[in-house]
Amino acid sequence: MIGYITIKGTVISYPVVQTNDNDYYLDHGFNHQVLNAGTIFADCTNHPKVTENRNLVLYGHNFKNGAMFHQLDKFLKEDFFMNTTVELATLDGIYTFEVFAVYKSHVKIRYYATSFASDEAFVDFCYNAAEKSLYKKEGIEFNADDTILTLSTCVNGEKNYRYAIQAKLVNVER
Repeated sequence: MIGYITIKGTVISYPVVQTNDNDYYLDHGFNHQVLNAGTIFADCTNHPKVTENRNLVLYGHNFKNGAMFHQLDKFLKEDFFMNTTVELATLDGIYTFEVFAVYKSHVKIRYYATSFASDEAFVDFCYNAAEKSLYKKEGIEFNADDTILTLSTCVNGEKNYRYAIQAKLVNVER
């Protein structure tokens, strides 16, 4: 377990785990028991320490019963998008992220990239994500020292598409 994610106004309140592949937690719980719902997990290429990442990517299933990342679809409503932050608590602190992008993406588009060829490539990645968003936030700027968070879940009924919710780290409480 590397942390605990919560999003106010949703039922998203789960442990976040990580292992050396991106398949294991698709059908295992955080306690390593087989579980069809899986659990929320970080990309295997991410560093467990939040600020050691440029793009910390968390995956979770989208269950119609409301479980796991199903309620990420609330970010498809402008008011929720504009007024809701994401919190990730770890042993190092509580990290608050401001959402700057929500969009549907084909799985072949690397919205979940975790490494970048240069500082400029990372900053471009952030601005491109913001540009793809259904809604725009004014005043969000990016630089090479930023950490962003990407939440990824399936689009029900469209197996080759995912919802991407991306947020910039804006506060750390230690």
